[in-house]
Amino acid sequence: MFSAISEKPFYIFAACNVFSLPMVWALYPEGNQRTLEEMELLFAADSPWVWAAEREFARLKAENPDLVSAASRGNSIVDPEMGTMKAGLGNERVLVEGGGEAGLGRGRSG
Repeated sequence: MFSAISEKPFYIFAACNVFSLPMVWALYPEGNQRTLEEMELLFAADSPWVWAAEREFARLKAENPDLVSAASRGNSIVDPEMGTMKAGLGNERVLVEGGGEAGLGRGRSG
């Protein structure tokens, strides 16, 4: 069976890859190191072309700097129930049921 088809599947596979490269380049924007809020702005463009989406993203990012900077790296996490900033989960200890306490730190558990 394989001797009958010889190298034809290779040519079909190569043709599909050659055809898909320009599509990926032109239609799929880069999402590396972007937050979800930035990705939402990136896909807000009406055009499917990457260059139009990047241009629209730059415009929306300039118009909404607080939206993008609120989700940038290094900012504290906001508690959704209280609406306040959470402290870092360094070496805090919390009370658990039964009167004991449990550590939330990165140290070893004993």
